[in-house]
Amino acid sequence: NGDDTPRIDYTDGGCPVLLTEPQSTNLIPNSNDFSVTDWQKTNATISENSTISPDGSQNADKVVESAALSYTRVRAAFNFTSGDDYTFSLFAKADERDFISLEFNTSAFPGSANAWFDLTSKTISEGGGVNSSKIEDYGNGWFRCSITATADATVSALCSIYISDEVGATYQGDGVSGLYIYGGQIEALGHPTSLIPTYGTVRTRLADTVKNLVATSYIGQAQGTIFLDYNSTTPDGELLSVNRSTQNSIHIFTTSSGVLRVSMYSDGAVNTYTLTSDLDSRGKIAISYENNSQKIYFNGALVKTYTESWTPNVAMTSISMNQGNYVSQTCKTNVSALQLFNTALSDFELTQLTTI
Repeated sequence: NGDDTPRIDYTDGGCPVLLTEPQSTNLIPNSNDFSVTDWQKTNATISENSTISPDGSQNADKVVESAALSYTRVRAAFNFTSGDDYTFSLFAKADERDFISLEFNTSAFPGSANAWFDLTSKTISEGGGVNSSKIEDYGNGWFRCSITATADATVSALCSIYISDEVGATYQGDGVSGLYIYGGQIEALGHPTSLIPTYGTVRTRLADTVKNLVATSYIGQAQGTIFLDYNSTTPDGELLSVNRSTQNSIHIFTTSSGVLRVSMYSDGAVNTYTLTSDLDSRGKIAISYENNSQKIYFNGALVKTYTESWTPNVAMTSISMNQGNYVSQTCKTNVSALQLFNTALSDFELTQLTTI
């Protein structure tokens, strides 16, 4: 929010985590009000402020179907750029109906860039034009549904929300049934970020970064251990960077292809190791270093050992998360813990520290 207050994420229901995200813009000017004329309704009406939303206020709308044998749709037009990834996300809660679909129109996206979400079984039926889709449980019956697709034309195109009693847009409505929606977001990213509420105009949230540029006393120089516990992360961004030097530095980052990597510079020699990891899952990574011995532990197991010399020719002075020091992009990461030790921990300690 621009005041240097850390953003703490409680959505997993357990220990709160530090949330860092890339800069993003919500292209929907009215994220919580689907009654405005920007949203075109077909065989649908909007009942405003019908129930409690995920933010705890009574500000979630209900989409109510007509009595027609047809489809129930709410849609609006947005501008897209060919070659860019876009993510469309929406919170939904079942009432009489429990199927909802999000769709990018074919005028700007490949055919069938949509997905149907079953809010009861928590399953997804994807169309062929989406890169990915996701349904996330936010509690109290609310789910955040999202699709990601790549635009293939630079044009204004419609994005649609459908509700139904099963997968498929056409069904017999009864004039009173529907489901609840809240927090629409369209962003030019390959994954959803946390909701950026809008009230009549598009809004941008700046990237979250965490840094200490005078951290020499906290970072072990001749030897040490760095430990990071994260709940999830996204592709193509920097999780952690210790120092920015080609002499002595350590970097944890994700690639555009969605893999987790560690790069270590030891007296000018660089080693990069790729970890097998589901970026949507929790990960515990520890990196110990001392002269002629550097080790990477991940989720309770030793995954890589190096035997490079390690002499602090250049002091390690800084530590940052999501700063874009080593790789230029920032990413969305939920960080549970970051710990620095000024000794190289033992194998037993590293195993205990990283076991989930």
